Amino acid sequence: IWMLFEYAGASALALERATDATPIYDADVWAPARFFMLRKQEPNITVTSTGSPVPRPGEPGRWALPDDTTGIDALATLHSYLDDLRTNRTIYALLLCTSLIALVGRLLTMCTFQPRLAIIPLTLWLAATEIAQPAFVRHPIEELI
Repeated sequence: IWMLFEYAGASALALERATDATPIYDADVWAPARFFMLRKQEPNITVTSTGSPVPRPGEPGRWALPDDTTGIDALATLHSYLDDLRTNRTIYALLLCTSLIALVGRLLTMCTFQPRLAIIPLTLWLAATEIAQPAFVRHPIEELI
């Protein structure tokens, strides 16, 4: 239930951000050069102190205006939230796997009351080091290589 709640929250946030898309680039579709230049702040004046008009998106000299980082900040906030969601989901999955392993272990120990059924958990108990070795020894070494 918790995962569905978090997923619904992330989906709602992503949908809100997608429908209210804040532009990040200045003129990414129709600029003759520098397609990926960050959006620039629009000044309140139409003519600079030298008498030349303020360049519009895609025009020469636009790079000199200060950056408007509201769009990229909103995108960074969304990515930060989704990263937190991924971390929480990973922790939840780890706890879920741990509880399932504990439940299977409990089931196997309950099978030891009968001698014929006790063969399975006792065999697994004796082979526990060989079973755990790939997960705890070989896998971290392979990650380093």
